[in-house]
Amino acid sequence: MRKLLLFCLAGLMTLTTTFGQENEKTITGNVSGADDKEPIPGVNVTLKGTTIGTVTDIDGNYSLTIPVTKGGTLTFSFIGLATEEVRIGTQKVIDMQMTAELTQLQEVVITGYSQQSKEKLISTIEVLSPTEIEDKPAADVSQLLQGRAAGVVSTIGSGQPGAKTDLIIRGASSISGNNSPLYVIDGIIVENSNQSTITDTEQSPLSQINPDDIESISILKDASATALYGSRGANGVVVITTKKGKAGQTRFGFSGQWGQTVRNKGGFKVMDAFELWTYERAVLEINGYDPDVLRPKSYLTENGDTDWLEEAYQKGQLQRYELSASGGSEHTTYFASLGYYDQSGILIGSDFERYSGRLNINSQLSSTLNMSLNTSLSVADQRNAGNGNTFTSPLLGSWLNRPFDRAYTNGVPTPAGIIGSGVDWQSLSSSNFVREINLRKLTNKTVRSINKFSLSWSPLEDLTLTTNNGYDYLTIKQISYAAPNSYDGQNVKGFLTNVNNINYTLTTSNLINYNYLINDNQELTFLLGFEAQKNVRENFDATGNSVAHPNLRTLDSYARPAGVGGFNTEYFFISYFAQVNYDLLGKYFATGSFRRDGSSRFGSDNRYANFWSVGVSWLMHEEEFISKLDFINTLKIRASTGETGNANIGNFESQALWSGNASYMDNPALVPIQLANPELTWERNTDFNAGIDLGFFERISLSYDFYIRKSKETLLSRPIPATTGYTDVNQNIGSIRNTGHEIILNTKNLTGPITWNTSFNISFNKNEVVDLPGGEPFSNPFTSLQRVEEGHDVRSFYMQKWAGVDRDNGDPLWYKADGTTTNNYNEAARMFVGSATPDFTGGLNNTLAYKGFTFSFFFYFTYGNDVYNSTSRYYDSSGSRFGAVNQTTEAIDFWREDNKGAPRPKPRLSQNTSSLNSSRYLEDGSYIRLRDVTLGYEFDKELIGKIGLNSARVYFQGQNLLTITDYNGIDPEVGVIGTEFFRYPVGKSWSFGLDIRF
Repeated sequence: MRKLLLFCLAGLMTLTTTFGQENEKTITGNVSGADDKEPIPGVNVTLKGTTIGTVTDIDGNYSLTIPVTKGGTLTFSFIGLATEEVRIGTQKVIDMQMTAELTQLQEVVITGYSQQSKEKLISTIEVLSPTEIEDKPAADVSQLLQGRAAGVVSTIGSGQPGAKTDLIIRGASSISGNNSPLYVIDGIIVENSNQSTITDTEQSPLSQINPDDIESISILKDASATALYGSRGANGVVVITTKKGKAGQTRFGFSGQWGQTVRNKGGFKVMDAFELWTYERAVLEINGYDPDVLRPKSYLTENGDTDWLEEAYQKGQLQRYELSASGGSEHTTYFASLGYYDQSGILIGSDFERYSGRLNINSQLSSTLNMSLNTSLSVADQRNAGNGNTFTSPLLGSWLNRPFDRAYTNGVPTPAGIIGSGVDWQSLSSSNFVREINLRKLTNKTVRSINKFSLSWSPLEDLTLTTNNGYDYLTIKQISYAAPNSYDGQNVKGFLTNVNNINYTLTTSNLINYNYLINDNQELTFLLGFEAQKNVRENFDATGNSVAHPNLRTLDSYARPAGVGGFNTEYFFISYFAQVNYDLLGKYFATGSFRRDGSSRFGSDNRYANFWSVGVSWLMHEEEFISKLDFINTLKIRASTGETGNANIGNFESQALWSGNASYMDNPALVPIQLANPELTWERNTDFNAGIDLGFFERISLSYDFYIRKSKETLLSRPIPATTGYTDVNQNIGSIRNTGHEIILNTKNLTGPITWNTSFNISFNKNEVVDLPGGEPFSNPFTSLQRVEEGHDVRSFYMQKWAGVDRDNGDPLWYKADGTTTNNYNEAARMFVGSATPDFTGGLNNTLAYKGFTFSFFFYFTYGNDVYNSTSRYYDSSGSRFGAVNQTTEAIDFWREDNKGAPRPKPRLSQNTSSLNSSRYLEDGSYIRLRDVTLGYEFDKELIGKIGLNSARVYFQGQNLLTITDYNGIDPEVGVIGTEFFRYPVGKSWSFGLDIRF
């Protein structure tokens, strides 16, 4: 119906159509959207410089007859889309794909509770289009945001397929709480807390959402946008909208993608057998020992040379499939999809597999009543290789296992360290991870279903009542298994641990929208809402030891129960909110919002809190003194302020807690474990944002935002006297300030046969702790390597400062408090030496198109952040753990009498302090990464139409193909804390893809 109306409207507005004459030729073609490949009816197709023209029909087709003597150029135009021009030449068939107007402010932005035109929008909201989302092989939706939006730092915390991505919007606002944003899918708040407990890698709950089902992603950043979410909006809001059906005959789509992933080697190299043998002889000699006590050189050839890093890594495989159907009648439309995603990791023993399905139905039940139903189901299976804190992990094992030791003996993995194996094994690790990977299983099996039912009633033209009701069900079964003949299981004859987590959330959101036209120059829109949410989490875990046969994988097969536990938790939110928007003359806008939240998480004294925002904007280009300037097509200034909250804390932080996991004289007992604090309250953020939007020559758009966000009453665990019977208590103390700048630049560099568009964004953020109780600093709750202190970044590294090597004797040196140096580690002063927070981050994307070809490349960059390379601290330890582990190839460059300028101190076999924590291992973590490069080709519609296809596209894609960095570790992209210890790195990948529609 919508297409028919557009067609009729365009028909009334079209230019005069010419009729056939002698010496005429006919140009035909089809016009579709560049994003969704759907036909566009009502597009004006004209011969430039004449009155000859036509419009596309309901299927996007057109036919235009022009005099043969007329060469010239065809112009394609449509309201809200960028005008395109194509030289005719000898062409008889000209197809066109149209894109949204670059500087057009009429774009509709979805904010979760409502939709607003970009023209009237006061808030700071960025929207990712389908072209930025589709065909990206990402298990976690959050990965798609990396570098695409200013002020959003997205860090892939682990290369493990399906692992969680750290996402922070406009800096960290909490010290010990959760800094992750709120996620809203189709208007329903969904659960995004980490569920993992035993499988070593945090699994992302968002990895159960198929990115191919997403229509758009809106990122809400300032208080004007997030205050309607009250206590949930302090860290920003990510609003995800899934695809909907379009009226017309059923259209099918199929996409497939196949690829490989390999590790990014970078500059990280380890010694081979001969290099390690040479290094160890040199270390013995410089410490006064006879190097011949080592095994002879002939041992190297007899026992082989194992490259344990090569044994740890593999070529990861990727395959992804999506089948969708979209269509419907004038009153009812539907979108359905089935998806399959399978990715094996670059570390042996790691993979992720997901099956997904979705059905979205929208129906107009009557002239005043509309219904929508969105339902999705996904089933995922993730296997983890284990991270760097376990001996059986391939990452840690590649350091613990020396190249002298064999990965295989007689064609099978060497049973190193197993009692009675009789194997000559020299490494510090008693396990061969190549063998253990088949005897040790760490898996997450996940089922998730997100459902929404909505009714919308419009009894009056300007009044709409809506109810949205959601049910988010998430269950994760975690399994940790060790066979009886494994390293971890040998002493207990094997073990099995099962952890079952069931998490479900019920949400109801009820809205009243009313538009009131005061007069021709003034308009008010009102939004009133009530929302309630209940979350329940049930956990059960059990462990059994001693199994008769390794193939028995159920708990009832284990003879000795080793532990049983579990818990049930729940929380409630209840909210009332309102928003009013004012429009004067279509160029002056104001907005105000208010929300009152109640939460069961807080003490009885502070269970409710109020949050608010106000904002104004001015469309200056609508003023006569600006509209006269032809080169300016957009000029808008805006400002907002408000207060939001953070409720991302545990469910019982304010209550006195007792544990039943205790005994007294062999009888069950209860012991107190947490002191009550009924005054515990919300973390609050006060936010100010000012921005300007500019557009020039219909080809350049520029946005600039400045913000100040102060977080107060941050939640901290404060030490208290031991005489109380407790060690600490949760309190609201301290405040943090984030100040930043964001710049977004979009340009149309070339138009015509060759198009070239560029998108660039960069954001600067300064984080500072401004107030602590009594000004007393303390260690960061997440790492002792960082210190929280007034006047410093919340993620500031605080440790002994490395002063280099004493050229006279090769001793390690550190700085003392007075600036002098010492070789005594205990005399060295701890001081601030860097920060894990980058000075700025950003992204650069270029897209070029010619006829059916498109080529795009996207860079992501981060600058100014430091990374503590704990991996190097172990791999390059100056004699520590001598004779038991491997070393980096650079470790040989240490101090000697003939090498006094070496960067490494003299290795010592005893009293070695040079590898203790200090800024020696703190490195610049800045990097530029070619995150995505794609070359695609869209086949001619007339050609593929002969085989019944509407569109067909093939493409080649590469991800993370190039990384420029000075970081010497495995991978500069680490978690937000900024420490790296044998972390699963991000790999580089190549893939081939196919998209067809029929």
